[in-house]
Amino acid sequence: MASPEGSQFGGELVSFFSRGIQNARRRRRIKAARAIATPLREFVYLDEVSVYSLLTSRQGALAAEYTDTTTTGLKNERAGKLIGQAGVAKGELSAKREHSQTQSSQVLRKSTVQAAFKELYQGEEDRLRVKPVLQGAKPPNLASWQQLFGRVNDSSCEGWIADSGDLLRGQLVELEVELETHSIFKMTSVMSTLWGIINDNPELFPHGSFPELQNVAAVNRLLDKLLVGLIPIRCRVADYGVVELDGKRVIVHHDLAALLPADPGYALRPLYLVGVTEERLYWKDVRRILFSGQRFRVLARLNNDGVGETWVPVKLVDVLRDVVPDLAVRVEETGRMFGQKSAGASEDERRATLAKSALIAYAHFLGEHCGVSIESEAVAVFQLLAEGHCLGFESYDARKRAFAAVEEAFSAMYSVEVDRLVAAQLRSVAMTDSLLTLDGRVSVPPQALEEPDPIDELVLDAELVAIYW
Repeated sequence: MASPEGSQFGGELVSFFSRGIQNARRRRRIKAARAIATPLREFVYLDEVSVYSLLTSRQGALAAEYTDTTTTGLKNERAGKLIGQAGVAKGELSAKREHSQTQSSQVLRKSTVQAAFKELYQGEEDRLRVKPVLQGAKPPNLASWQQLFGRVNDSSCEGWIADSGDLLRGQLVELEVELETHSIFKMTSVMSTLWGIINDNPELFPHGSFPELQNVAAVNRLLDKLLVGLIPIRCRVADYGVVELDGKRVIVHHDLAALLPADPGYALRPLYLVGVTEERLYWKDVRRILFSGQRFRVLARLNNDGVGETWVPVKLVDVLRDVVPDLAVRVEETGRMFGQKSAGASEDERRATLAKSALIAYAHFLGEHCGVSIESEAVAVFQLLAEGHCLGFESYDARKRAFAAVEEAFSAMYSVEVDRLVAAQLRSVAMTDSLLTLDGRVSVPPQALEEPDPIDELVLDAELVAIYW
């Protein structure tokens, strides 16, 4: 029978060997991770259903759990012999005792969606129809735009040129974009915040002071219902543009286009990635992500063939157009009101628009002077104040009241006092930068305020699988 001391010693020895094996495996994993050249990836948006669906379509059944088993054993053996003699007779007795101890440990690892995405990306990387070129890669040597069109399908130009006609529905693309939400979502976000501020501060915004915003608020509530938790995004593709020749559109990398001679007949038009995301799938606060204009990588699956020219972010509006004919019209009018420009307006309207710009600029100048960062919610407050005080700017009293209202709101929000002389200087700069003279007149002729016709946008309509950096 084994002694207690021997059993305890054996258990400690087994535990020691077990820890040694686990540490050795951990060192091997760290060494293997260092040897892998996979870049660090942090997600801000990840569609788990799309990841598993795409991965399953390639591989079939997926493992949900992985088990690592470690087994260690210790064996002790003792033997003895006893010899006896009585007269001419001899006797011999042998004894052998053996003690063994075995210890097993199991580590259960669950598969995560991040690991599934990595597996999906590594399997599809060579099939991506468009993907960013490697850092430090040199563009192919092309002498002219005509030569570029002739080498669209050349393998040496892969990653630098892509024929939009080869982009088919269902293909995966990886693009670097300047992440930004569509103006429809911007409007609903700003208006929702705005009405919350109005309701919480009735002393600053008396009821009925801004009747023109009542219709906007009504349409905003309707849009909020139509979006049903969806966030439409519209992102400018950072590395690529589109050039067209005889109806053929080619996606060209900016670094390659910069090396070709300037030619008015080959204007590189911006390319936008558009799609609809789900708010619940964002891993970080959407205001930090969608209103910062930062660059991110996007893995997306194309919804349509080629490059398109139109895209409807709120598709339910078209569905209801036959039932409520005025719905789409009101939505479009609200969008125009939200981003109203001064072109083609009367003298008073132009002055009011420029006055609004001057008041908002004054708030930003106050923030810069006081070292205060004005967040989007505060910007909405100043926009509302500017909307209510931009009329009658040709009057000294009206200008005084307007700038005083902005300054009082700024002081109340950030608990700061602004020096009178500094405030006067900032007001002058704000008016001058907004094309107004110090007596409230427009400082440029109406023709200078007119804007050229906007260029139609070219878009890639896609379902977003992941957004990361």
